[in-house]
Amino acid sequence: MDHLRTEFERLPAETPLWDGQVQVVQVTNATEQTMEVRFLMSAKNSGQAWDLRVHIREKMIGYLQREHPEALPKSRVALEKE
Repeated sequence: MDHLRTEFERLPAETPLWDGQVQVVQVTNATEQTMEVRFLMSAKNSGQAWDLRVHIREKMIGYLQREHPEALPKSRVALEKE
């Protein structure tokens, strides 16, 4: 979580969509296999808030793929002929 928080603290300031008011990270759910993380930010209006959420989500997933790929879920499937 510390790595995610550090990256998230940096990202919103890089876009004019963020109004600088709200920036919060919350773990909203955790199971034995997954963890759900919520990134809260504020914007001037609902359209900019949507664009900001999409932008940050893409950046955070890219960060995890580059820096911590082991943190992303993996599924293994065995295909069998009938």
